[in-house]
Amino acid sequence: LDCSNGEKGLVGEDTPAYSIDSRVAGRIARMCPKVKLIWILRDPISRSYSNYYHAVRAGLESRTFLKAVSDEVNGATSKNCLRYIYRSNYLLQIEKYFECFSRDALLFVDFNKLIANDKSTLNSVLTHIGLNDTQNVEWNLPHSHKTEVFPPSVLNFYLKPIPRKIRVKILREASLLLSLTTPPKISKDVVILLKSIFYKDIKDIEDITGLNFECWREW
Repeated sequence: LDCSNGEKGLVGEDTPAYSIDSRVAGRIARMCPKVKLIWILRDPISRSYSNYYHAVRAGLESRTFLKAVSDEVNGATSKNCLRYIYRSNYLLQIEKYFECFSRDALLFVDFNKLIANDKSTLNSVLTHIGLNDTQNVEWNLPHSHKTEVFPPSVLNFYLKPIPRKIRVKILREASLLLSLTTPPKISKDVVILLKSIFYKDIKDIEDITGLNFECWREW
């Protein structure tokens, strides 16, 4: 991008949504054929759970996590925003992008190293987007592992008779006013179910990305 002061600038955006819709990769390739893509990969079990509680906090989800993922496995979840397993299926998503982009266009980044401000990881991001002089860049990427939530069995139960649009608004406004708790640990039953789904793909994901995700196997 040519800036008004005569210098060159970089423009980008961040979203988790572009990896989910199978049509997006082709659209990006047509509109921005020289784009550089950065793909941040988080442990899919943690990612699914975080996604679930974002939906709870937004007033979109009232099921338990076990019920939600069980429904999805059994084909009972139609809305993409509530398909937590599907949204964490990295292998399927990455393959769609490889159909439209060369390997050089994509940089895969380990979520844990990124939030730990790992210098080599951060510098690889800068190099990927064409900023080769990384010595003087100061990185500070704040990240909270806490997801503030409403217990779905409490507020959503009492608000269920209220029309959805009003219910969502109430929950969003309340989230700014109330001191909320962090989510409980994932139950053993859910972990066993998700491990059976995600673990078979870890080796393939490592081969495709060139990264080591041994920590994903520690559940």
